Amino acid sequence: IWRYFRHTWANQYTSVPGRSMAFLVRDRAVQHHPVMGIFALSSAIVQIGQRDHYLGWHPDGLVRSLQDDADPDLAASLRSVIEVGLGEIYTDDLVERGVLQARDIREPSGASCQALEAFSEAARRGHNASPDRSLKGKSDGADDAFWLRRAKTSLFQSKRALQLAELLRARMVIDGFLSETPTREEVAGLVADAGGRRTVRRLIRRLKARRVGIALADISVCGAVPPYSHLIGGKLVAMLAASPTVVEAYRERYADAASEIASSVAGRRIVRAPELVFLGTTSLYGVGLNQYTRAGYPAQLAGGTDRVRYRKLGYSESYGTSQFSEETVTALSRATRRSKGVQRVNNIFGEGQSPRMRRIRDALDVLALPSDQLLQHGRSRVLYGVDLAHNTRRFLLGLDASPRYRFELPPQPGCDARIGEYWWTRWVAPRLDEDLIARVEAESMAR
Repeated sequence: IWRYFRHTWANQYTSVPGRSMAFLVRDRAVQHHPVMGIFALSSAIVQIGQRDHYLGWHPDGLVRSLQDDADPDLAASLRSVIEVGLGEIYTDDLVERGVLQARDIREPSGASCQALEAFSEAARRGHNASPDRSLKGKSDGADDAFWLRRAKTSLFQSKRALQLAELLRARMVIDGFLSETPTREEVAGLVADAGGRRTVRRLIRRLKARRVGIALADISVCGAVPPYSHLIGGKLVAMLAASPTVVEAYRERYADAASEIASSVAGRRIVRAPELVFLGTTSLYGVGLNQYTRAGYPAQLAGGTDRVRYRKLGYSESYGTSQFSEETVTALSRATRRSKGVQRVNNIFGEGQSPRMRRIRDALDVLALPSDQLLQHGRSRVLYGVDLAHNTRRFLLGLDASPRYRFELPPQPGCDARIGEYWWTRWVAPRLDEDLIARVEAESMAR
């Protein structure tokens, strides 16, 4: 049913890897409860500069923040990234192969990090030459034995060794500047050093990687269907997408879901608490006025305080692959294989983000064409974000252990109905006139 209504959209729909939830919004007041609109949540895009600046995740922005305010708590949070990360990397086979010794984790050295990096590069070449197709298999309900087998594949041997090298290098730098209980003077010394700043940037990227697929989601589809589109139904759908009902549904859906990459690196099942605190989306077109403009509702309608609203974050950088046809992408992939003898992008989860983008960029680079220019399609869109918690930034930076939501969870009975009533009063009733009613009546399922 959801797919049927999605075909009424102006742009093409393609599924995306990762987490995904589809929702129908239906009209309780009419017989048979017709569908008013649809929306979907998907795994968040990893790299969005304006969003990361807003959330405090941008590496350069975080360094500047620490230079302005040498916050010991934030430094301690970055140090915890190292400790947690080291505890979630399977290393037994690396020790057995002699790539490193157990004491290297406690007392890292430049030589041990170099050995890990060399091993990672060799394992990645092995994966590119002969990808393990079992990595495309389903992991639902997998046990620790499944994750251990996956961890021992060439792809995840490479990822484990590289992550371990990065964390050990970070440990050497952090231990050189910070004591167990960091002071402001120590933090200031860390960010005053070029190597210290590089380490801070790497650690915030790792902290972001732990959270972005769990605590963030993108609203990948959102809108009303006729005749509700005439009634500004898109705003209702947008408001309901940010409701406590959706947050609770996300919690229930992924409460016991293993994190694919983390489990494959750890060699055992890793489950992260699905606390959804931020939603991101873009307008369909690059115009300033759209269904997200001033969309939101008083959190009191859902038993909370303040307001749940869509905040304009800026404009997208207009990068993408929609301007390339499937025939072109296939031809570019052939060019890469002929030039390099292997294909580095095999649509295997864990190889890296945006496989289509990476495949096209690789081929354009092989052909000595300006990939940055050709991947910029010029169709900029407005970026929006919704803070679902009062402490969204502190939670995402690891400063707070749990989110403080703007509404009550579990959802109060009737909160969606109250949001619907607010939508009607705020957006529809003031616009009701004969012309609007005529446009609604003119809609027909027969055309």
